[in-house]
Amino acid sequence: MEYSFSGNQVRVFGTAGPECGLADVYIDGQKQLTLIDGWNPKTRGKQLLYYKNGMENIPHTLKIVVQGKGNPISKGKQVAIDYIQYSDASADADFGQGSGPTGAQRMIFGYPHRQDYVDSHGNAWRVATEWVIRSGYGKDTVDSAWWTKRRSMYIGNTADQELYRYGIHGSEFWVNLTVAPASTMSR
Repeated sequence: MEYSFSGNQVRVFGTAGPECGLADVYIDGQKQLTLIDGWNPKTRGKQLLYYKNGMENIPHTLKIVVQGKGNPISKGKQVAIDYIQYSDASADADFGQGSGPTGAQRMIFGYPHRQDYVDSHGNAWRVATEWVIRSGYGKDTVDSAWWTKRRSMYIGNTADQELYRYGIHGSEFWVNLTVAPASTMSR
């Protein structure tokens, strides 16, 4: 498949599932270091399969070449592209400065309620559901990585046991936060 566009970023969306396979990606004739791997334990449509940002804002050619195989746990070799998005959007160098919270940001990962939890000191703890974890092939990330059911055990030495009844676990995860600019760092 070949597609021409003008812009500085491109995204490829398609189906991911147990029957999906591998494809190489070329931009302007250059093979990209990252390939498309459509494997997922459950079939899901309109998934982000590949993206590239930070390109020169000029005309480009995207080429996707199916490898004819899947990764070792895939049951197939299909590559299904739903659509391609591209953009030539850019922002000023100072975009985002001066915004974001200036105080502490408190979160409870896995907390299933829609309202913030207010602790015994009056601090609001936000429901934290926007995070990323890499669990590996064959694992349902959400089910295996976080507790959304309240743990009922006794948790001593705190007036706020609720803060410790939920959570996420894994070898590596990350959260993206918006913060205000600062001139000094404190811990």
